[in-house]
Parts: sequence; C-alpha cells; structure tokens
Amino acid sequence: MMVWLAGLGLCAATAGDLEKNFAHSPDSAKPLAWWHWLDGNITSNGITGDLEAMKRAGLGGTYLFNSAVGFPDGPVRFMQPQWLALMDHTLNEAKRLGLQFGIHNCDGFSQSGGPWITPETSMKELTWTVKEVEGPAAIDLALAQPETKENFYRDIAVVAFPVPQGRVLTGQGTDTTLRGSVATAELAKLVDGKPETKALFPTATNGNTVEFVFPTPRTVRSLVCRNASPHKWEEDFPIAMEVSSDGQNFRRVGAFTAS
Repeated sequence: MMVWLAGLGLCAATAGDLEKNFAHSPDSAKPLAWWHWLDGNITSNGITGDLEAMKRAGLGGTYLFNSAVGFPDGPVRFMQPQWLALMDHTLNEAKRLGLQFGIHNCDGFSQSGGPWITPETSMKELTWTVKEVEGPAAIDLALAQPETKENFYRDIAVVAFPVPQGRVLTGQGTDTTLRGSVATAELAKLVDGKPETKALFPTATNGNTVEFVFPTPRTVRSLVCRNASPHKWEEDFPIAMEVSSDGQNFRRVGAFTAS
C-alpha cells in the first residue's frame, strides 16, 4: 500500500525569502517522479542516464516501480543477483547526485510478487479453449490445452451448453465481405480467428471504418473488439455501430468505448 502524506503549516517569511526560494527551490520543495523499470530491460548505463536527466530537470528524486506491462522480457529478473547489483548501483548514483530515492515493495505493478511467490501461490487468471461439436451424441475427445504462464495450469471444469443458431463470422470460407478505410490485408486480420494477430489503423481526423457486407439479411448477436496494446488504460477510443439494409443509408444502433 502506498500512502502519500503532505504537511501544511504557516510560517513567517519575508517577500525577499519567497522570491529567493521560488527562483532557487530548496531540495525539500522539489518534486519526486515515478520511475518504472520495465519488464527487466535494465542496464547500469540506462540507470545513470535516467538519474542524471532527473537531476538536470530539477527533480528532487524518484520513486521506483519494478513493472511488468507486456514489453519483451529483458534479462534482469526481480530480486535476482543482477537486479540486486543494479539496485546497489542505483543507490550509489542517487547519493552521488543528491537525489532522494524510494522503492515500491513488489514486482509487477501494484501487486505482490517476487521469487518467494511460486506459481502455485500467485494470483491466477482463468484461461480456456472452446470446441464446437454436433449433437446429440456420445462424444469422446480431448480438449486443447489452454494458455499457460510459468508452466502452471490446473483444470477447473468442462462446461457443455447448446449454442444459438448461427455461426462465427471468422476464418476461411465465410461469405462475408469486408470493406473499410484500411487495406484489405489489414482488414483480413480482424476476422482470421487468431487472437495474436492485430490490424493497424492510422490516426484519422474523420475516424476509420470497417464494413461487414452480407449477401443476405443477417442477424448478428454480438461483436467483439479487442485492443492489442498493452497500454489499454491509455488508449480508450470511441466506436459507433451502424446498420444498413441497402449499403447506402445507415442508422446508428450503438456507441461504445474500447479500452
């Protein structure tokens, strides 16, 4: 848990003191910055460069977060010998530069972590695979292994349920045509059924469009839109959904915010 404390008080000061301290702030008045070490991508040169930049910018110090946000993993693991050696380097450099230094007490972002937390005792997330089958009939099959992390996985349940009439409009062989404001190759990535692929849309003043064109009237029950960026909280953007029976006149049926 992080607690920020601010002390307020009154004291006598002359106009000259105020002007002097405003122009040349004492260290006690300088702000501290949050500083993130991202996914183990840390070097001693980078640490020195960051701290010296903070000093040049007039900061009083920094508060370190050892963060994991989805960038490619670097070689430095939290609380391992290399990480501890770089922490010693950081403390020495902060002292050399006269900067205050504090550290968040865990790995990840704002969550418990470290080599003492094993996969068995760590926080969990649900993962799954789906297999569509025809029934009614006796079925004997093996479900594909869901995604795992740190080689940890435990079964919870197998759930079978009837699906509504219809089919998913993805993959090969569908009769759906896609049109839009980006190249056909990019649009195809939206419906290839592969969660690891993503389509790139440029920044556009009037927005971007994706149009699903069906040869006959179609009832659509749901639309899933995923943001592939790791910075989901920084990139919220509006989406409007419209329908048309002739491809010319559209009416809006919903407005959403993707995050």
